Amino acid sequence: MTVAQLEEVLSFLHDNGYNAHIDKTKIIIAFEIERRIFHLKCVFPIGFPYVFPQMYLLEEEYNEIAPLPHVNNDFSICTYDSNVCIPNFKNHLALTKEVIDKAIKIISEGVRGENEFDFIDEFNAYWRLEACEFIESIFTPTGKPKRLFCYYHEANKMNYVSDDRESLTNYLNNLGITVIYDKNFKKCLYLPLNSVMKPPFPETNLEILLYVKQNSLFYNEYKKFLQQNIGHPVIIVFSQNVSDSLNLQAWMHTLLGDSLISKRSKAKLPGFRNDKINPAVIFQGREGKEKIYRLSVQNMNLERLFTRGGEGWSSQIESASIIGCGSVGSLLAETLTVMGTRRLMLIDKEKLSDENIARHLCGYEYINKPKSDSIKSKLTRHNPNLVCNSFHTNIFDFMERNLSSVNKYDYIFVAVGSTPIEHLIIEHFLNGEILKPLVLIWVEPFMLGGHAIVLQKKQDVYQVLFDENYTFTKPIVKAPEKYLKREAGCQSTYIPYSGFEVRCFLNKVIEYLCNDIIAKGKRGNYLLSYIGRISSAAIYDACINDEWVVNHDNSLVIKRFD
Repeated sequence: MTVAQLEEVLSFLHDNGYNAHIDKTKIIIAFEIERRIFHLKCVFPIGFPYVFPQMYLLEEEYNEIAPLPHVNNDFSICTYDSNVCIPNFKNHLALTKEVIDKAIKIISEGVRGENEFDFIDEFNAYWRLEACEFIESIFTPTGKPKRLFCYYHEANKMNYVSDDRESLTNYLNNLGITVIYDKNFKKCLYLPLNSVMKPPFPETNLEILLYVKQNSLFYNEYKKFLQQNIGHPVIIVFSQNVSDSLNLQAWMHTLLGDSLISKRSKAKLPGFRNDKINPAVIFQGREGKEKIYRLSVQNMNLERLFTRGGEGWSSQIESASIIGCGSVGSLLAETLTVMGTRRLMLIDKEKLSDENIARHLCGYEYINKPKSDSIKSKLTRHNPNLVCNSFHTNIFDFMERNLSSVNKYDYIFVAVGSTPIEHLIIEHFLNGEILKPLVLIWVEPFMLGGHAIVLQKKQDVYQVLFDENYTFTKPIVKAPEKYLKREAGCQSTYIPYSGFEVRCFLNKVIEYLCNDIIAKGKRGNYLLSYIGRISSAAIYDACINDEWVVNHDNSLVIKRFD
């Protein structure tokens, strides 16, 4: 703000009875609470009045009354949530006054103890103020305690926590972390609490033990865990209900003189077995005065992420194998993971080439790398919770050697764009070698259409959907083979279409498959046909078969044929 603008605001505040003055680029407001004088700093950020002015308490004044709800460690005051409230940008004077009034009200209520409950709502912010380490958690918290696997990665000073070693290893591998089991594992317990901590928080071994005794139904499990790990630092990941959700944070005990920093061995107490030492007794002495260390937990559990990013995790396809990792297969893999699929198997023999990247999930950095491995890398870096196996191999060879492995997945998708391979896989299904539902999926030229054959029970599909030459009898585009494009050289034939339109097609198909077939328990065989922008077919000099011309652009036609 300019000097003239600051003076305008100051004059307005004086007219409304405020004791205020200008200090360089900010305004200082003095006010009284309980016969004590406090001062607010009113700062006008870039973007004001389209953003709220920022209010701060003076550091020395806050330290005398801390902690207070809604006051951050930089002494800023949370007045209005910009995600919910819109500043009155057409009246910047009234806006400034309103924010000042809200800040004074927050401080007044805090000093008088009238908003103490608000500590609960902002528990995370207060707990993290003195956190010395961080945790990424991928386990699912419940109402009962359990032992957790905790791995400490020295390079990024991060602890990773899961309820089983396999999922933890997968998560770390997806992050590019090599797991050294014998060195970096820590003892860890998950402990539900009955109530939400309020500042001032417990700071010592004894204080936190007494708190758990009073505020957890599982004090005995907690005590047993400490007994079994005397002489070792241990981490307690705890949950409590904050703002109607199960919230996670953690602390570390430094038992028998072990500290977060010092790893030197400590002598055992003479005459005691570790599992018989009562922590409540030990903590009555010197050990009870040793500080606990707060750890800040970042909850990366899939249920929580999908709740934050959508409506919660509710995928109808827990796992899927995808045979064929070209443009359709790669975007299909992405669609499934966005829907919440947790396990993938990817199979393809080809490497990514430069002509692929315009419509493939993977871009320039993956050129000349196996398509299956590239998709795995792309998806697992985005979501390390994903369990993904990739195979860079000839599909015929894979089906001969590893056919049974596809039956470990809920659904098998075939997106190869190769008629011989499609029919080979159909034969395996009809012969009873493939035991899981099969989905064959492909697109037509210019993405004027696309199809998915959903097979859930044995049926001679050749009589229904193919002619004597094994050619699909229900294409949307007349003679689709006429529109194949070819660059110089052998094996350079391709179908022209855009990646954007493929995503539209896949979204329609997967949505219907999940919500209308799987979720409703329909066990039949289906042909799902996507009608693209057939109204624009003339642009490509393409003709639409009579069966489809009555349909609207971007629609899905469902035919059950069993």
